[in-house]
Amino acid sequence: MAETEEPKKLESESLSDPPPAPAPAPAPAEEEKPVVEAPKDPQPTKDKSETPPPSAPEHKAEADHSKVLAIVEKPSEPAAEEKSKEGSVNRDAVLARVATEKRLSLIRAWEESEKSKAENKAHKKLSAVGSWENTKKATVEAELKKIEEKLEKKKAEYVEQMKNKIALIHKAAEEKRAAIEAKRGEDLLKAEETAAKYCATGNAPKKLLGMVKLTIVGRLSDGLCLAKGPSSLNEEHENFSFYKRQGEFILREISRGALPPSKMTIRADHHCFNYMVENGIAFITLCDSSYPRKLAFHYLQDLQKEFENFDSSLIKKVTRPYCLVKFDGVIGNIRKQYIDTRTQANLSKLNANRKQDLDIATENLSEIIERWRYSEILERPSTSTSQAVSPIWCSPRLEVIAMKWTPITVTTFVVTVVLWATIIHADDNFMILN
Repeated sequence: MAETEEPKKLESESLSDPPPAPAPAPAPAEEEKPVVEAPKDPQPTKDKSETPPPSAPEHKAEADHSKVLAIVEKPSEPAAEEKSKEGSVNRDAVLARVATEKRLSLIRAWEESEKSKAENKAHKKLSAVGSWENTKKATVEAELKKIEEKLEKKKAEYVEQMKNKIALIHKAAEEKRAAIEAKRGEDLLKAEETAAKYCATGNAPKKLLGMVKLTIVGRLSDGLCLAKGPSSLNEEHENFSFYKRQGEFILREISRGALPPSKMTIRADHHCFNYMVENGIAFITLCDSSYPRKLAFHYLQDLQKEFENFDSSLIKKVTRPYCLVKFDGVIGNIRKQYIDTRTQANLSKLNANRKQDLDIATENLSEIIERWRYSEILERPSTSTSQAVSPIWCSPRLEVIAMKWTPITVTTFVVTVVLWATIIHADDNFMILN
């Protein structure tokens, strides 16, 4: 608004200033000056040329009056010229000021037009960018919707597949449950039939509750098996060596620290391995899963008390497995005490300290074997790399020799090949010339 007001003020000044322009009006006076000039009066010239005698006073008065007029009129000519000059100067200044004002107004108009053009151009570009952004967003959103639709379809397919798998699993589980129920019914019928036979004949079953079937005593420092008691596995036609290997495996895991060095129960099929560690010696026993765990640990405690009577120096000198044969008889005698769980001594042990079993950890043998296999897989790459790396070829001395002599060898080989090629070429040229 200030810029627009300034041109208006200038225009008003320019419009108000021109009225002084009529100042050069005295110019006609200059044009009238020749009419009032004194030399046009013939009388003075005649008086000077003729030199008449002194006339009457009237003639003198007229001459004096004309001279006075001439003298008065002559000073008015420079003033008129000065006024005309001042008028022309003022007119030039006004014209110059008007020209500058016009130029400034044109510059301001051009500036405003350029600014408006720049604003319009920027506005067009911004609108174009906004439209481009909207179109890109729309395309991306459309692609996202397509991807979401595909994912929804895949999700529906996967859900259908999972439902089918779950249905199959449920069906298989129902079949297994039905088979187990049928087997349970058969076992119950067999048990009832055998019980009826025993009642009819007056006999009693020889097989009692699950008893201690295998015992292993080992040293934790090196995992060496010191003694094993008599087993009853042959009576049931089971693989004695299989469970023996499992017991030795548990002893090795305890010795290397993979299992807790205190007390633990490990489930293996329908059996349980119970072990106890005291003074660097592990006592392991195998029982049926139906055998009371408290009695099994009482059995191990009795073994530990009897083992303390042996000489520790003798135990340290043992180098071969199962060389401590003297302790096998002790194991057999203690085992006989825990065969029948219905004796008064065993029942009193079961009823005393019923919360003792809560402090003993339990784990499956399959999980321990999986951890062992995983650790073996992790250790194999390190051993294979150590075997593959040779101390000769990877030594720093060999690297220094290779860095020193490899460039020399390559240079010598290249020079030899070049000399040999030049010699052959020279011989060929010599033969051609001859």
